[in-house]
This record gives sequence, C-alpha cells and structure tokens, in this order.
Amino acid sequence: MSRSPSRTTASLALVAALAATVVAALPAAAEVPWPWRSKFAAGEQVRFAGTLSDSRGAPLVDVEVAVEAWRSGFDLRGLAWTRDQRTRATTRTNARGEFTIDWTWEPELRKFALVAYLPYRGSSGPTEYELARADVSGKLRDGSPVTATLVADAAAVAFLERLRAFEASLATADERAIYQDLGLPERVDSTSVGGGDESAWWYYAQGRVVRFRDGRRTEVQTFPPVSAEAAERR
Repeated sequence: MSRSPSRTTASLALVAALAATVVAALPAAAEVPWPWRSKFAAGEQVRFAGTLSDSRGAPLVDVEVAVEAWRSGFDLRGLAWTRDQRTRATTRTNARGEFTIDWTWEPELRKFALVAYLPYRGSSGPTEYELARADVSGKLRDGSPVTATLVADAAAVAFLERLRAFEASLATADERAIYQDLGLPERVDSTSVGGGDESAWWYYAQGRVVRFRDGRRTEVQTFPPVSAEAAERR
C-alpha cells in the first residue's frame, strides 16, 4: 500500500525546485565581475571612456553619457531578478563624440553599463530617452580604463535631432510655458498666414492641440486621446 508524500517531503521538494530555478537563472560566472575577482579596491578610481556615434560613424556631440552601476538580487516571491542601489555618474560628449568618466569603486556594486541619453520634458514631467547602452560589467576584469563604443540607431538619432530642433525653436514665454506644462508634442504644424506665423502643437495622447500665432498662444482645443500612429492614419 503506497502512501502520499509527507508534508516535510513535499516542502523539501518545493525548496529544491526553487533552488534549481534560482541556479538556472544565475548568469555564468564568467559574465559577472564579482568584487573579489576585480582588480580594484574600495575607493580606487576607475576610468570609463569611449565614443558615441550614429550608425555611419559620425560623432554625436554634447550628449549626456552616464556610468550606471547596480547590485542585482533574486526575488524568490516574484521569481525574478531585481535591481537595487542604482547609482550614476555623468558627463557629456566632446566635439569628437568622446567621453571620460572617473568612478570611485564600490565593491558591492556588481553590474555596470555605459548609457547615452537625452533628458527632456515629457507629458508626465522630466524624463529621458535612451540613445545607446553597453553592458561593460565583463570588461572590469581587464582593469582601467573600461572602454566602449556606443552607437545610436537611426530612430534614436532622429529623436535627438527632433528634440534639439524643437527646443532651439522656443522663442517666446508662451512656447516655453507650454513645453514645461505639457512636454514635447508628438507633432508640430507650422505655416505662414497673413504676414504672420501660425503653429499647432499636437499632443495626441493627452487629447490636446495648442495653437500659436507669432509665438503667442491663441487657443487650446481638446479631443478624445489617440495614439500618434492612429492620428497619422486618419
């Protein structure tokens, strides 16, 4: 006569299964530069350096680049990897798209990335658009400097150009106030009418269009929110 497993046996089996899941999810040892395998002591200066360009190799100038560092952990309840204690040090690219960041080594931080990004005003407040990212965790074993080549794809470069052109066009207090309040519009229409310039800033997701005459706000119209893609198909 067979018996069903005891609660203790079942619990042990469950723990073993969870442990196997965690072990399977762990990155290979060669991919993680654990602090005791690194070449650096706490407080030592580590240099991160590299270049940022588009896909054709043209340098992207005056763009913010950051070293991001964090410690990963495994959440047994959610059975997923989590990040905590993320820290960041930033600089900007020079006329050749080059950047250099000096970092003070903290042994408890185990993952590192170089990230090029654009801070801007979004519909819900200050936000960032990521242009390019490179995981450099494995390169830490080779010592300092830690180098990487960041390449922004065509969509990222197009966003960079659109954002810079839009921010450079803000010429009046009304335009700057609307940008601070509503963020970057999904679309801008401009035309010359009767000796003056008229423009419309479309915020599809917010269901608003703001109209200007010679840089002065004339009206704000509302409509049912819609995605930019759906609006363009109409």
